[in-house]
Amino acid sequence: MKTVKTNRLTVLVSRIIGVIWYVNILSFIAWPIMVFVIGFSIPSAIEDRHTDLDLLLGISIYPEVLQDTSQAGISGISMLHLNNTLGHTAWYYAASVPTLMSVFALFGIFQLRKIFASLAIGNAFTLDIPRRIKKFGFVLIAWSFIIPFAQYFVGVAVLKDIQFQLLDVKLYPSFQLSPVVFIAGLAIIVLSGVLREATNLHDEQELTI
Repeated sequence: MKTVKTNRLTVLVSRIIGVIWYVNILSFIAWPIMVFVIGFSIPSAIEDRHTDLDLLLGISIYPEVLQDTSQAGISGISMLHLNNTLGHTAWYYAASVPTLMSVFALFGIFQLRKIFASLAIGNAFTLDIPRRIKKFGFVLIAWSFIIPFAQYFVGVAVLKDIQFQLLDVKLYPSFQLSPVVFIAGLAIIVLSGVLREATNLHDEQELTI
């Protein structure tokens, strides 16, 4: 197969993605170890537990409980840092979401790494590239559906475990679909089809020549 001339930017991006790939591999290995080490160090006695959690949750504040009806209630969804929670399994629940995200990220970065590795050596017209671009699009589509559901069910489990109770503040599981990510995934799949047709035309022209 005939190769095309590459430029320095393509090679540079390929190397950067390679570095990101290895950093993510190391993080993916170290993260579960850290989660279990911290989990095992959580005291068995409830009153001695002081575990901090970071989780995407919905929050509502009711000023009428504070006898101030002149102000409107506040609600929204944000990444919250919960200090000194008494839940034990909540730590593992909260850690499961970034673990799932890292799995998707690793698979996506792996596809990008292979794509730019081919481009860096001049193999632009190969059917492997549109196939990997298509897989990357499916990663985005899967992310847009699975991650919101995971965040919701993990939120339910965490709140049940930590038994958060305040009169003027209510926490609830968040559920936010990602339409932009979903559309981006669809667009990338369509692009992969166009690149596949372009590659086929390129191969046919080389055969006729």
